[in-house]
Amino acid sequence: MKVDSIVQLCPPGSEVTAGVGGCANKTTNTTIFPVGSRCASNPCGDRGVCYDFPSADGYYCECFRPNRGLNCQTEHYECPPFACGNRTSEIFPTCLDFTSDKALPHICGCLVFNASHTAFALNNCHNEKLFYLKCHEAERVGAVPFTNKGFYICFTGDTRASVRSCDLNHVWNDTQKECVPEYTPL
Repeated sequence: MKVDSIVQLCPPGSEVTAGVGGCANKTTNTTIFPVGSRCASNPCGDRGVCYDFPSADGYYCECFRPNRGLNCQTEHYECPPFACGNRTSEIFPTCLDFTSDKALPHICGCLVFNASHTAFALNNCHNEKLFYLKCHEAERVGAVPFTNKGFYICFTGDTRASVRSCDLNHVWNDTQKECVPEYTPL
């Protein structure tokens, strides 16, 4: 079986099982894995299908939505409909979603037509104060002022920026210019 240029090799007397990973014995129809298979330990769980790399001691998990990650361990948050508000003649809201390993589930990008550039809001483009990223001659990264769980990156030589979320249980430290653990162990 070939998935995105990954070939699942099966021992003699077996064939690739569709949708499960591994191989099925042609006589008993039981799932088996080649000797030394990394997939035998079920690293993808029930959130994906495991494929062995034939030329290396590795594997690949093809994840079922909404899961992502090396072992399909993170869940992709999908923005609820109209999470950032409805489109109006002045504002076109978009929702930027993150995964379950991030501190923020989503953030709102708010294209303001009369300003012709994007502002940001935490939950709604219409009833929150909008934040405009200041990238020209600014530091490359900065805290997002409406939350300490996110930061933005200014693209070099540009006025555009990208908002990122800190990892889960992390907050932005503006002095260190990085996300740090939210709680320090005693």
